[in-house]
Order: sequence, then structure tokens, then C-alpha cells
Amino acid sequence: MNIVTANEILKVKTGKYDANHGIDKGKYTFFTCADIPSKSNTYSFDDEVLILPGNGANVGNVYHFKGKLEAYQRTYVLHDIKAFPKYLFYYFSKFWIRQITKRQVGSATNYIKMDDILSFEILLPPLKTQQHIAQILDDAAALRDKTKQLLVEYDLLAQSIFLEMFGDPVNNPKGWALTKFSELVAKDCPLTYGIVQPGEEFVNGIPCVRPVDLTEQYIKVDNLKKIDPIISNKFKRTILKGGEVLLSVRGSVGVISIADRSLEDANVTRGIVPIWFSKSISNKFFFYYLYKTKRIQNQIKRLSRGATLIQINLKDLRELKLIQPPIELQNQFAEKIALIEQQKALAKQELQESEDLFNCLLQKAFKGELI
Repeated sequence: MNIVTANEILKVKTGKYDANHGIDKGKYTFFTCADIPSKSNTYSFDDEVLILPGNGANVGNVYHFKGKLEAYQRTYVLHDIKAFPKYLFYYFSKFWIRQITKRQVGSATNYIKMDDILSFEILLPPLKTQQHIAQILDDAAALRDKTKQLLVEYDLLAQSIFLEMFGDPVNNPKGWALTKFSELVAKDCPLTYGIVQPGEEFVNGIPCVRPVDLTEQYIKVDNLKKIDPIISNKFKRTILKGGEVLLSVRGSVGVISIADRSLEDANVTRGIVPIWFSKSISNKFFFYYLYKTKRIQNQIKRLSRGATLIQINLKDLRELKLIQPPIELQNQFAEKIALIEQQKALAKQELQESEDLFNCLLQKAFKGELI
């Protein structure tokens, strides 16, 4: 196999527009440095390309696109590719992050330089071999993506069941009682945020949940920051028992998760409010899905304040009026959700297996083991 540098087999160009060029109902895909592209009414490329974010949190990601597109001024478009584009996509997906980790520039905002791309070394087998490898990886990726989509559809089903049983939670067509949120939680739930200054990482310390950790429905102890137990004990009101609903009230306002049982004795930072309920009044799964609805998310955003750091005033949160269907109906909803969760657990296991298969094939692909 030949080893070539990227400048030998492709051209690189950045976009010319800033992020404000995007428009909601534009005709063409507009790639910025964000993970999800937006839309534009113009296009500057019409090709099968790779997209590399040039700065920010997504530096290291790689995207593949075929067709007409527009690009942000700090987004690199790899075009006019003299190789099989999908092969290069998988090669960059495997090795690009290593390249820029070694040579990345910037502290507060990471960014890459044109030469980082042009000097990137690529293992380039004959075209038929490139196509063969890409097809194998495409098939494995399709299996993985199908399972990911199944999980998305389970979440949509849960939201659909919620709306069918309880209606729009803001318009309230079913006429449920409206109650202040502070009256719906358990009497010993203070609806307050956690540790103001968690300090540095503390070896064998207390796990601490931050807003950035609220990425899944259930938050587990794995990979959480550990803090000094002395600091945690100063905020005893937010020490977790496991099973609490965790609501982000700073930064990524409105994001919500549930504390896994492994989080017993863990704590949270100032950006999170732990919530627990009296089983005779409220069901946590009802409130989890209530807060996931777009209408309630919009209400939370309207309550948010701040320009640089968006946050919710806790007084406003406590006084927020929410629908209160009978607890029996909430529990029926929770039973339906439990059945969906069983199917999701099986799908997550299948997803892990398909992820492992894809990563195994990706590893073998560039060792010559798929030829």
C-alpha cells in the first residue's frame, strides 16, 4: 500500500460565510463547526466531500457529504478527492483525531491549521480495495445506525404516549389541576442547587454530577469528576440517594436526567437541582417526560435569565405551575414506560454489540486484514 499526504489526493478550502448565514428553511445544507449542520439558500460546493470543523468543541470530528452544500468560514471542506471518498471518510474517522491531538493549537478555543490537513498521511491501497473496505464498514455502520434509530423511536413512542394520556401540558385540554412545582415534590426536597465551587479532582473522592454530564436518561457513577468529601459534606441537602431527577438550571438550562442507584452518596454542582417526589403525590417518570416535552422546555427557557451564563432563578422554578393528573394515571403511564425501557435495554445491548463490531472492523481495515 502507498502512503500519501492529503495534499497529493485532494484539495482543501474553507467556507466564506459566518454562522449568521444560516436560515431555518434554506434549500442547501450549511456546515458550520457545530455537530448538526443548518440550512442555507446558497451553495459553494457541489461534490462528494469530507467536512472538518476548524475550531471549537467538535475539532476532530469528520463528516461525509455528497451534493450541494455551503460552509462556514472556519470549516474545512476536502473536495476534488482523487480516491474513494468513503474510504477516506473512514480513514479520517480513525486517525484524524490523533493527528490534531498532537498538533492542535489553542487553549480556550481549539483550532486547526490548513497544513495539519495537507500534511496528514494516508494509507492508500488500490481503488478496488478502498471500495471493498468502505463497503464492509458501510454495512457495519448501517447496522449500528439502525439500532440507534430504534432507540430514538422508543423515545418518540414514550412522548407520544405522554401526550395521548395527558394532552398538551401548557394548553391543558384535559383540564388537569395546575399546581406549583414546590407543592408537587416531596416535603423534604428543598429544590436547591448543589456545590458552588467543587474544587480540583480528588483521588478516591465523592462523585459529583455537573450539567455537562447530563447526556443520557440515566447518569451512572462512571467517569464523573471526584471531589473532596469535606466539600461535599458542606452541601448535605443535595447529597444523592440514587433515583432523583436531575434538572440543569445553569448553562444548558432544562436538560434533565435521572440519577442511577450507583450515585448513592454522590453530589451535584451548582448547575443542577436534584428532585425527588412523594409517591402518594407524584411519579418521577411522569415528571421526567413532562419536562422533556417541547412546551415545558419552552416555558423553562422563558424563565431563564442572563446573557453570558443562562440560568433559572430557583424562586421561579418553585412557582412554576404544572399539570397534576391523578397519581393513579401517572402510575399507569410509568408502567407503560417500564415496558418501553425493557425494550430499550435490549436495544442498547444490541447497539453496544454493533458498535464493538464496527470498531473491530475499523481497526482491522487499516491493518490490511479486510482485504
